[in-house]
Amino acid sequence: MIVINSSVVKTMSYSRLKILPKPQGPFPTGCIDFMHGRSKEGTLLRLFYPTQKDQVAEEHLTPWFPGYEYTKGLSRFLSSSLPRFYESMLNWSTKDAQIPSHYGAPLAQGKFPLIVFSHGLIGHRIMYSTICNDLASHGFVVAALEHRDESACATFTLSDSGEKVYIHYKTPDKNKKEYPLRHEQVEIRAKECIAALNVLENLANGSIEDNDLPSPLPVKDFEGKIDTSQPILAGHSFGAAATILALSKDSRFKIGLALDPWMFPFEGRP
Repeated sequence: MIVINSSVVKTMSYSRLKILPKPQGPFPTGCIDFMHGRSKEGTLLRLFYPTQKDQVAEEHLTPWFPGYEYTKGLSRFLSSSLPRFYESMLNWSTKDAQIPSHYGAPLAQGKFPLIVFSHGLIGHRIMYSTICNDLASHGFVVAALEHRDESACATFTLSDSGEKVYIHYKTPDKNKKEYPLRHEQVEIRAKECIAALNVLENLANGSIEDNDLPSPLPVKDFEGKIDTSQPILAGHSFGAAATILALSKDSRFKIGLALDPWMFPFEGRP
């Protein structure tokens, strides 16, 4: 287990766009959103991975903005009195942000070690794109998990007709102790990390044929290219707490990386 105190990475502005820092590894990167299972018990990921230099132009950008429902959840968390103001500010400041990664690019040749990444409280699968994209550029497949325990600012399932059904952040009841909610959520998060590994193993061995989300990259392209023999589980804050718990529950995770772990869900404080 490795515990690191991390710092916030700021976006960099080039021209009129806000572009996240370029990854520093030898590989250019690609990414896709991947869902397996449309219900709340399913798995939703942003997959970052190495791609081939000769198949990707030098500058390909993927939108960072996850959608209005996500900024709505963030704004409610930031302020109960001025949520619409904060929502407008978040939309204005993040809508044009770009990730220096080519959405749907083909994977590079080879077999790459796996990292599952768990976001922090009020986060989402795209929030840590700078970290995940940089890791991918160094030769990893990084599965940024989006939790459905009502600790994300927002997430979604799909109805039978394919419509998005949003799950928003659950605000703790002011008249109740917060610990039971957070303890319940960290247990769910650990289960979701383990479920994600199950899905990724099946993705690697070719037994998953479809993505429940539209994607320019066939999921079969991941077959034989993810090394799941020594998977790494990483997370920030609440995600770091989920990392610690999941490591104690599933021995398949060989390495844990805990960034600023939030230990409150284990402590039972009032």
